[in-house]
Amino acid sequence: MRGPRLARRTSRFLGALVATVIALACWGLSAAAATRPAPEYTARVLGGSEEVTLASLRGQVVLLNTWATWCVPCRQEIPGFEALYRKYRERGFIMVGVNIDEGRADVSVERYIEALDVSFPIWRDARNRFSKRFRVLGVPETFLIDRAGRIVHHWRGLMVPDAPQNLALIEAALEASAPSAAVRLPQGGGWSRP
Repeated sequence: MRGPRLARRTSRFLGALVATVIALACWGLSAAAATRPAPEYTARVLGGSEEVTLASLRGQVVLLNTWATWCVPCRQEIPGFEALYRKYRERGFIMVGVNIDEGRADVSVERYIEALDVSFPIWRDARNRFSKRFRVLGVPETFLIDRAGRIVHHWRGLMVPDAPQNLALIEAALEASAPSAAVRLPQGGGWSRP
């Protein structure tokens, strides 16, 4: 009885190890081939008038996601993004959601975020300058940006935040270089409940 159980455990462990090695190898190849500087980008903090820049986050690993309240896959991603933010924020990781709902939608976006219990920063881009700056076609799209401000991975469409290959990419970006200093968001740079 012990032999088959041990064999299954060993097989699972080896499978997970192989998947992690492949993901890290792919990350290394795609990072070398596709790494490019993140464009300059400015947006407004949800619920405020203060503008924040992507450059102000340099020194942290950033997961930047563009989304809208009407987007079903976006809603599916948000709880996983919240879990990533809570898991990795002490290691120099920041999750930023860029909402592109048109017009003066702050109140409805705030309600939406409150219902999902989101604590990571939400930026507003009602004119969707994001799509032009990052050359995206729709939502959701997500970018992993390293501490030096380079895009190291781009997900088009739904990203499964807790998928092993995605966690491996984030871990690799976090371990690639230690933070040089604690980088903080400017006052009001994140979402906070009243």
